[in-house]
Amino acid sequence: MDGSATGQIIQGVRALGSVAGGCDMYIDAMGNMVIAYLVSTRDDMPAGGANGDGILVEMYGTFNYGSSYGGSDIGFDSEPFIGNSDWNVTLANGGSNPLNAAILFRGSGIEAGSGPVFPGINNCELLVSHIIFRNMGAFPLVGGEASFNQNLPDDANLIGVEATFQWLLPTGIGVLPFDLSDAGTIRVGTNL
Repeated sequence: MDGSATGQIIQGVRALGSVAGGCDMYIDAMGNMVIAYLVSTRDDMPAGGANGDGILVEMYGTFNYGSSYGGSDIGFDSEPFIGNSDWNVTLANGGSNPLNAAILFRGSGIEAGSGPVFPGINNCELLVSHIIFRNMGAFPLVGGEASFNQNLPDDANLIGVEATFQWLLPTGIGVLPFDLSDAGTIRVGTNL
């Protein structure tokens, strides 16, 4: 627990479950997002445990997956909650290119290792479904970094919607070749 706290707390329904009323989210010293919560079975403790003892469970989560062949990293700022106008998809370590631009794709995600590879894209996997995806546009690439702001409407119908993002980066003077960042998947939620 010597990482950086995110400040995000998820409150559970106190009338349900065990003694835990919620959980804590933090980023550990290795950069992993961890969700920690306390459980207590009260009756059926594992061998060596006394009834009423609590068990601390840590679950590891991630946003990005797959491999970046150009060394670029995808990330996000703020939280993907409905009503948040400050949520951003970010790019870091994107290098430079003659267009000074990065292009962002959004759609449904493909499991790493099964994405298609297209000629001219430096043997990178496209981890956003090429059947259903949207080009979100080109954004300025400054010092290897780019950012796309996604205004998330205050619409309860968006809760639970998943979206995957991946940056496409020109690397040469011509149109080809391209590099792809790793991909990132979010699930829209609410902070209420």
